[in-house]
Amino acid sequence: MENHQGKAVNGNPFDKWQHEKPDNICVEGVVPGLQMYVQIDKEVREASSSTPIYSGPGDHIRPLDASGHHDVAFNASTEDTYCVCWACAVHPFRRIQPNPLTGSADRHFVSQDLDANGALGLNDFRQNWMEDNSGSYADKLFFLGNTRQVFTPGGNSKVGVGTNPSSATIMNLVGYTTTTDNQPNLRRIYLNGVSVELMAQNPDGSIKVKVRFDDVDVTNDARWCADEIQLNPVATSTGYSLNVTAGNTITLDGAPPPRGAAVRRCTTANRCSPAPR
Repeated sequence: MENHQGKAVNGNPFDKWQHEKPDNICVEGVVPGLQMYVQIDKEVREASSSTPIYSGPGDHIRPLDASGHHDVAFNASTEDTYCVCWACAVHPFRRIQPNPLTGSADRHFVSQDLDANGALGLNDFRQNWMEDNSGSYADKLFFLGNTRQVFTPGGNSKVGVGTNPSSATIMNLVGYTTTTDNQPNLRRIYLNGVSVELMAQNPDGSIKVKVRFDDVDVTNDARWCADEIQLNPVATSTGYSLNVTAGNTITLDGAPPPRGAAVRRCTTANRCSPAPR
């Protein structure tokens, strides 16, 4: 979690999006709030050489955008972008449906088999330059920063088991069928009870957050997709490691049911039954 107040508030010239400046009106400035990331590799922060610190897959972190993770598709036709580019042809992207566990976010490079050879290579990706929202085009250079990616008290203010994005682990694919430096290809999502909720932003720029390790309530409809999904035991007062609250549904799309600990299914506020372990 990083507290970014933006250069307009704290005067830090580096606390901004890469192309945020007065003459780039298409790039919306950083708004005060939290920006979150998932670390996927190194714990080493000090060493006698740069290799243990900077080497490794994925540059170590993946953004968790407050605008959520989605299944993304790109238009076959191109549009000209004028945002930090003069009439550059790009394929606008469309967010199809929420996919918090394995979907793409604004600041992710989206994998596509561009050369149609049946494999994803180093150059098989598109960037989220321009969004097609039912025929209305937003030319805002989303992949390099946008206000909707910031967690704020008045917007998306929480990351947890049922939110989009989610606090669950992420899958990784280091190589095709082989790995680099004996790194494993992790094809399973691990659910947990970790949640981070932004409670308040203070006048001095500080942010109050609530962090829990037993927050297992899903309080909204959710769609989960992954090769495998595992629910590990979480110590809670109810004894359940996942609690789908009344009136809400989890749709497992392209994945078997969660493995492992007990799940609570509630049909009304007062009638709940445990699922098989």
